[in-house]
Amino acid sequence: MTTFSRKQVLGNIAALLSGTALSRGLSALILIVVARQVGPDAYGQYSATIALVGLVAILCSLGLEHWLLYKGGGDREHLDTWFSSSFWLTVLLGAGWMAGLWIVTPYLNPSSFPLNLVVLASLALWLEEVARLIWSVFKARMRNQLTSLLMIVSQGAFLAICLFLAGMGSQAPSAYMAARLVAAALAAVASGLLVWRELGIRFRPGAMRPVLRGTLPFAASSAFAVVYGRADLAIVGNALGKSAAGIYAPALTLTNTLFLIPVAVYEVMVPLLSRGYKQDRAWTARTATWLVVGMLVVGVALAAGLRWAAEPLVTLLYGPEFESSAEVLAVLSGVLAMRCPTIALAALLVAVGWQSARVGVQGVSAVVNVVLNLLVVHSLGVRGVARVYLVSELVLLLGHLGLFLLWVKSQRTPKSY
Repeated sequence: MTTFSRKQVLGNIAALLSGTALSRGLSALILIVVARQVGPDAYGQYSATIALVGLVAILCSLGLEHWLLYKGGGDREHLDTWFSSSFWLTVLLGAGWMAGLWIVTPYLNPSSFPLNLVVLASLALWLEEVARLIWSVFKARMRNQLTSLLMIVSQGAFLAICLFLAGMGSQAPSAYMAARLVAAALAAVASGLLVWRELGIRFRPGAMRPVLRGTLPFAASSAFAVVYGRADLAIVGNALGKSAAGIYAPALTLTNTLFLIPVAVYEVMVPLLSRGYKQDRAWTARTATWLVVGMLVVGVALAAGLRWAAEPLVTLLYGPEFESSAEVLAVLSGVLAMRCPTIALAALLVAVGWQSARVGVQGVSAVVNVVLNLLVVHSLGVRGVARVYLVSELVLLLGHLGLFLLWVKSQRTPKSY
């Protein structure tokens, strides 16, 4: 049904999955090195700062990497124009975003969010957004072997610098945040040189306006995803302090690390389903249905395994100082069972042009997450916050499933066309 054979599709999924798995594994190892080296309190500062900066990073990324993946998958003829416009928007918006963040930071909890950490983290995340935008080009062109290589090299460089700092006995979280900045700069420059050779990077102000209009649903989607995925840690850090954040962060990190499987499937299937939808809608519906069922099975298996291994895993990776994180991890394991089929449903909805409807579901989930977290954070602590994550994830799954069923019904109703 598409210009790619089944072998090519499976090869791209395998390449992106293996590359994502290795890069996420390296990322998790980095966080373990940092946590063991700096201790729970300083690690709480480090992780809470990243969560805070990530919450507002959407102001410079605008969901452009996801929009580019969708547009580039459906029609690659204009990929160079779309990419150039997206690139310059990310670069230019990043400057204003960082300035505003640095001005606001002194009004936050200084114990959890030191200004020097926020400055380093914002620069690092900005460069990472640039690199991810470029990687979306390679994903849209089904060049996921190259994407995987760039991801692995980036995290490998970050790990090497962290190990060097640990060997030198450094215990300052700012040193490890600076290491992240250096690795992000290397990734952005290397990726930029490669895409410049293939597509070029042209400054076309007139092409930016239609890109901004097109990416609005993706920007809103990314903003809501960041809220229900990171707001909890930022709320814990600001309300309960760095020690509580140091307990919650390891559990959240281990859970998020396992998201690599559904995310890899999503990033391969969005351009494939987008292209297939233009050629055969029945094929798209069948493929999406099997994808959802398969990812549900994967999610349940991952959740069961993580819950069973929660206590020994935390002790092994982080040490006895973080034993309280195991109880939180056992609760968060349930998120995996729901996130896997949700991401499969999201791939279909994006590919068929239902992104705007999907944003409404994500907005409800984000509101539920923030409101409930603010209500329970002081009374129920980090365990209550973990349970709120489960509730918001269930809202997300049910909403995506409802949209999927509406889309299936629309395909059977002639007047819907």
